[in-house]
Formats: sequence, C-alpha cells, structure tokens
Amino acid sequence: MIVTIDNAEHYTWGAANDGWHLLKSKGLSVIMERMNPGVSEVMHCHQNSQQVFFILSGIADFEMDGKVEKLMANQSIRVSPKKLHRISNSHLEDLRFILVSEPSVHRDRIEILDYTSEQSEYLKTLNLEWLEKYFSIEPNDSVQLSTKNTQMKNLLLLIPVCCMTVSLSFGQTYTDWSKFKWLMGEWAGEGSGKPGEGKGSFSLKEDLGGKILVRKNYTEYPATKDRPATIHNDLMVVYTDFSGTPSKAIYFDNEGHTINYTFHATEKSIVFISEKIPHVPVFRLTYEMIDATTLNIRFEMSEDGNTFMIYTAGKCIRK
Repeated sequence: MIVTIDNAEHYTWGAANDGWHLLKSKGLSVIMERMNPGVSEVMHCHQNSQQVFFILSGIADFEMDGKVEKLMANQSIRVSPKKLHRISNSHLEDLRFILVSEPSVHRDRIEILDYTSEQSEYLKTLNLEWLEKYFSIEPNDSVQLSTKNTQMKNLLLLIPVCCMTVSLSFGQTYTDWSKFKWLMGEWAGEGSGKPGEGKGSFSLKEDLGGKILVRKNYTEYPATKDRPATIHNDLMVVYTDFSGTPSKAIYFDNEGHTINYTFHATEKSIVFISEKIPHVPVFRLTYEMIDATTLNIRFEMSEDGNTFMIYTAGKCIRK
C-alpha cells in the first residue's frame, strides 16, 4: 500500500507540531514530522534505539555531544543509543524531516530538564547528607548535583519540593497600571475563521487586588491542506518589581511554550520583547491603539534580535 500524509496515522506533539507514522512497528519506526518555528525538543536520550534524522525542508539546529550542528535540506545525522540530543527550529519557517528509529522508541525515552539559574544556585547548596535524610539513596546510586553548564554530561537529580509555604511580609506598594488602561477589557479578533485566518478573542484584567495583570487569549485556526484545525489558548501575567513598577511578563500556552518578556509601554502602545536564549528566536509582541475601540496586534520573530519578521498580525475590536 502506498502511504502518504493523507492516509498515514497522524498525531500532534509539543507546541502543535505534526507527525505522521509512515511505518509503525516494534522493530522499526519511520515517521515524518513538522516543527513550528521557535520550537525545541527537550534534551533526551534513548536507552536502546538508534535514530536517523533526514531533513526534508527548513533548517534544523541539532544538539549532540555538547555541540550544535545546522542541518540543511537533504542532510542527515545518526544518533546512537544513550546519546543525549535534541532537535530545534530557531528559524522563521517550518522544519520538516524524516525520523527513522530502530527499534521503536516507544517507552524508551529519558528526558533531561533544564534548570533556571536560580534553581542551579539553590541545588549547589544541597549536600548528600541532606538528601539521604529526606530521600532514599541506595549505596550504588550515582548522585551528582550539576549546574546548567555541565548538566549534559552528568546525571541529573530531580528533587520534588512538596508542601512548602513561605510567608513574606513587605510594605504595601501601589501598582501604577495607567499605561495599560486603554488595553484592559475584552477584545474580539477580526479574523473570519476561514483557512489561513484565525478567529478568537482575548481579555486583560487586574488580579490579586491589582498587583498583577492577567491576559487570556483564545484562538481557533481552521484546517488547511497542510495541517489540521487547532485551538490555541494562552495566558500571560504582567507583574512588577519590588518597588511596584510594572516591569516584566511571563507567558504560557497549551502548546508547551513558556516565554519571559520585558516590555516598554507608552500611552498608545505596549511592546513585549522576549529574553535572548541560544538557538531560540527572539519574540516581539506589539499592541498599538488605533482608537478607543480598535487596536492592532503584531507578533514577530527574529533570529538575531535585530531583524524581525511578522508571524501573525491582526486587528481587534473592543467587546
């Protein structure tokens, strides 16, 4: 039987990426995958499986053995069992590739979680005596606390922190959200919901007694010839520094993205810029007031943080 993406078993993974099973068996797996721009796998390895990645289109950033290689169309790379690796798409176009695994990687995946700098500093203060007091450590266990720079070469210990409540007492501060007032409320997008046009809405409201702003967004993208229909939900929290000055934001979505932003706000525009991370695009989210009931939204991406390309843009009307 001839197998194509039209009749192959389809699945989605990570940040709304697509995959198609061209061959699915215990001994051998062949899949075609499509990665969105700005997406990166979690660093991981396979105990028994070897893999070959063959790039069909786009540019892949492939990390293995502490090095990052750029793979172009019609290039491939082999990954041996137990090799830590990940594939990323830090570019502005979709990445498509064939992945061959022998045997199948089903239930054969060990993921390595990145530490933030704060977590790394905290973990370095722990010691084996403390761990033995609260966790079961057998005589033959290998335990090493690693920083982010050495985590790819060492075993990582993931430590759950449960039932911990910390009460902090600070003087009350006033939060000045005046530059956000024009953006607060509920807004509806002008997208028609036709192929290529998302349809949705968002809201921006104060929360926690006015100490933070919470933006919630919902968008439906209809199916196209290349991808199925999807629903996008995201939440962004705008917060202040210790002086009460609005300064940062953090973004989460149902596709697995987390983005840390700083921003600049005027009376008629707010621009969010993401932090620079190696092999990940820089994102820029802009709101511009047209009048009291209309605004423009623009989401852009950049490979170098200087030259930006529009990824999505649209107009919203106040409800």
